[in-house]
Amino acid sequence: MGILLGNRLLATLEANELFGEMALVDPAPRSATAVATTDVRMVRVSKKQFLVLVSRSPTFARDVMGVLARRLRAANKAM
Repeated sequence: MGILLGNRLLATLEANELFGEMALVDPAPRSATAVATTDVRMVRVSKKQFLVLVSRSPTFARDVMGVLARRLRAANKAM
């Protein structure tokens, strides 16, 4: 799975990685496009489901925050 900004590849995701997390915490327009480069199996999580997971599992919330932090650092480094 590739994450693209225009024609620029921002990231390549491996099995069990997540994307679209920003849309669940912020209603702004999407910041990139996810493109499957192989066959993939995905699990859709609604905003309501996401909020339930975050409220019930501090570990899940911490993991999502970790993904956001790593991606922000990578974006800052690329500037």
